[in-house]
Amino acid sequence: MNFLYKILKPVELFIRLIRLISRFILNNSQINKINKIGKNFKIGNNFVVHNEGFIIVGSQINIANNVEFSTYISGGIEIGNNAFIGDSCKIISENSKIKIGNDILIAEVVSIRASNHKTNLNNTINKQGNTSKDITIGNDVWIGRGVAILAGAIIPNGVVIGANSVVSKRCLLEENSIYAGNPLKLINKRSLLS
Repeated sequence: MNFLYKILKPVELFIRLIRLISRFILNNSQINKINKIGKNFKIGNNFVVHNEGFIIVGSQINIANNVEFSTYISGGIEIGNNAFIGDSCKIISENSKIKIGNDILIAEVVSIRASNHKTNLNNTINKQGNTSKDITIGNDVWIGRGVAILAGAIIPNGVVIGANSVVSKRCLLEENSIYAGNPLKLINKRSLLS
């Protein structure tokens, strides 16, 4: 058994090295599609970028695995400093801008989309274009797992959005408050420790 371990250990190390090199090459090809990146930009596996507009990312950014940034038809994404974006998140902008502030926590499987399909009855939905509206997310915001943030949404500074909630342009949110649900409801206000 010890003999077999001595033979297989170098093979395992070689396979790990190949994975590390391929991850570096793949991630580098995606990073090069971002217009501007600050210092200390860290990404996990399977980072995907489609950029037909502009993407600007600040410093101290940590992106987990399977994250996608997409801009279509002059869309834009701006992310401030000191942000964490969890596994399997998608940030997608078309003919609109998504602005995300500083000190942000975004949990896994969050969708932030600044466009929607039109739904007129004069044609099938899949043959209609999209409507687009900017999304703004302030500073010191925490977005829980599975949240959907739709076109036109504005999330003020200090807001917490609970897991599996939906934030649309109809949601009028107050700073430093905690919301959850679909429809979104005020749960509590954030408070200072006493």
